Amino acid sequence: AKTGEKNWHARLGHIDVSPLLRDNRLFAAAKLDADDSVSGSALFEIDLESGNVLWETGLLGNPMGDVLAGPDNTVLVSTAIGQVGVNKDSDKGWLYGLNLEGTLLWQRELSAMPLPDGQVLADRSLAFFTLKDGSLIAVKMTSGEIAWTQKLGREFQADCALIEDGPEPLVVAISLDGAVHIRK
Repeated sequence: AKTGEKNWHARLGHIDVSPLLRDNRLFAAAKLDADDSVSGSALFEIDLESGNVLWETGLLGNPMGDVLAGPDNTVLVSTAIGQVGVNKDSDKGWLYGLNLEGTLLWQRELSAMPLPDGQVLADRSLAFFTLKDGSLIAVKMTSGEIAWTQKLGREFQADCALIEDGPEPLVVAISLDGAVHIRK
């Protein structure tokens, strides 16, 4: 950080989502093939000192959002097939809960592609995602169970926002038709 000098370089694949640094451990999700017609990705733990891959867990789809810190030493990863702003019948999405050793704890197929960035309650009990099909979902981070779903419009093209500084948490989403939705 002081000089910009290279410490190490690790080539994992195509990465366009932020990694997670948790308890001095680095986790990153990468698309394994640069060809957009090929689906498949992985979550990696990378050694901070050497840049070596400590483990790799394969995932369906392509990374769609940042690696999120879950409860009890878990991480949450979202993947998808599709892209924001273009609707195809082949669009899909998944959520994954993994422990810090890369073991898959749960996997949840979604009704549509999740948009890039989920939001997580401070207590890490729920994560919230907007889906391209106009659904706003709350997911239990320990099990992947859908706590609730609200269909709020025909399509979302933006992530939801989480507000936790009031008397109770609020989730805000804006659908493609220009409506602002607030849920508690």
